[in-house]
Amino acid sequence: YTILHDGVKVGATKQPSPTWSCALRKGQSVRVLEVVVQPSSSRVRGRLEDPPGWISIMDTQSGYRWATKREPFSDVAGGVPPGGAAAPA
Repeated sequence: YTILHDGVKVGATKQPSPTWSCALRKGQSVRVLEVVVQPSSSRVRGRLEDPPGWISIMDTQSGYRWATKREPFSDVAGGVPPGGAAAPA
């Protein structure tokens, strides 16, 4: 996932909380190991690998996003199709 704005807070629990362990930077990449939808808080939350903890990914009422899923790397624009074999000339 890619963080969409400065200051996304990493908390220790699935539930949003006023306490947090660190803040992430806009453009920072993080690996999300688990995603949960929490109707009671109108949030989609993700459990991070590093730094360990939880972030809000999206507000399900407004659609606001703190992070977005990155597309897997591919170099299709550079002429290498998925799978890595070069296209015939």
